[in-house]
Amino acid sequence: MNEFKVTDKMRSWQKTYPVWVSGVSVAVLLVIWEVICRSGVVSALFLPSPTGILSALVDMLAGGEIATSLAASLYRIVLGFVLGSVIGLAVGLFTGTSALIDRIGTPIVNALYPIPKIALLPLFILWLGIGELSKVTIIALGVFFPVAMNTYSGVKNNEV
Repeated sequence: MNEFKVTDKMRSWQKTYPVWVSGVSVAVLLVIWEVICRSGVVSALFLPSPTGILSALVDMLAGGEIATSLAASLYRIVLGFVLGSVIGLAVGLFTGTSALIDRIGTPIVNALYPIPKIALLPLFILWLGIGELSKVTIIALGVFFPVAMNTYSGVKNNEV
């Protein structure tokens, strides 16, 4: 039997780069972005400049707007995560332990799982409005399927 030996033909300077190369690449990207924005190639409405973003961040930090928005976002995330987890855990436990519920629930969960959850956002906005309910629902839906399917698999594969 023939054996093949793979030889490494890369030079030492090709294998490793100093850490500063990563920093320089980010700096170059930011400079190009700033130049594109200042030259007027793209409207600031569609692509704000890095300096404009930084100044808006400083203004929002000084005004306390960031803390308020962060608290509202965290509330939605935690509420959606808890609701999706609890419901997903219940569905996974019930479908994993009951043959009848398994026959009824598993095809429904498997049929709905491949749908991109963010694609349902316009429907949830139509059905539930633009308020907190539609936002929490889409987060809960994104959490529900992985929790339900993993709980179901865990219950089914339990070898006690």
